[in-house]
Amino acid sequence: MCFSLKGLKKISSIPITCTFHGLDVVFANKIYQRLLVSRMKKLDKIVAVSRATADECRIRGASEENIAIIPNGVDKDMRKIRKDPLFKERLEQKIGLSLEEKKVLLSVGRPVRRKGVSWFMENVMPYLKQDVIYIVVGASLKKDSLFRAILKLLPKKWAGQLECIYGIGLEREKQHKLIKTKNLKDRVFILGKVPYHELLQLYRHSHLFIMPNIPVYGDMEGFGLTALEASANRAVVVASRLEGIRDSVKEGKNGCLVEPSEPKAWIKKINDLLAEPSKLKKTAESFQLYTLQNYSWERMTEAYRRLFSLLLHSKQKPQQSVSPVK
Repeated sequence: MCFSLKGLKKISSIPITCTFHGLDVVFANKIYQRLLVSRMKKLDKIVAVSRATADECRIRGASEENIAIIPNGVDKDMRKIRKDPLFKERLEQKIGLSLEEKKVLLSVGRPVRRKGVSWFMENVMPYLKQDVIYIVVGASLKKDSLFRAILKLLPKKWAGQLECIYGIGLEREKQHKLIKTKNLKDRVFILGKVPYHELLQLYRHSHLFIMPNIPVYGDMEGFGLTALEASANRAVVVASRLEGIRDSVKEGKNGCLVEPSEPKAWIKKINDLLAEPSKLKKTAESFQLYTLQNYSWERMTEAYRRLFSLLLHSKQKPQQSVSPVK
């Protein structure tokens, strides 16, 4: 929204909308917030990807009638991807550990504090059974990265804002330290960024997809698309009952919600789910079906089509009556 909405509206009668995803609303910078609020009020319609994102828009002055909530969707063709029987062996070679008799937990996302991966490694993993391993996927900063050096020099507040903007920072360093201090060397594996086809296989070979988000000021999970991707690939999702995740994960329908920052609740839920493999498999199939039926790209795009159609209709000026020629 860096352009002039006022100027754009002068040269065009087309309605102007903007979709907000979460962080783009709550980003904790005073100048950004002033610009955001002033431009938000000029939009013909605000689309929020979740109720939590819509709430943040209301806090900033958006009117109820000017907000539409359209959840994100997932590619239904994911279900056509077959489980590669050779992938397990390749994964074993990559992490240097046999997966025989192991229960695999998986987290996918940017290495930022709100994702809760560090919290999970510190407060949950040490207290799970030894046959449970945790795989973490997501980009990491290189040790010789200039951006990494800049973050270390900046005040904590400014460094935090940069990490939010770029979606990457020093959180991964903390996780590597936790592997050492919590004796998790053979139980937690940080793979970094992986190709898309490998990511889909990781979903398929995981027993549980873990989304242990924690509340962080100036940051938020606007929706939680990876939860849908995991569910569409038949991984049972266990996620924090927090922010926009509550719109992507429906308790007992396509995942399980656990109170954020509650270690005992997380430990119990994971142990309960892993205790009955046959039941877990049926649960995964049921959750996958719900996700594909309720969060498809087709469903999402149809919601946008209806919204745009209504906006165009409401903007149409009534035609002036023309007197018949005598």
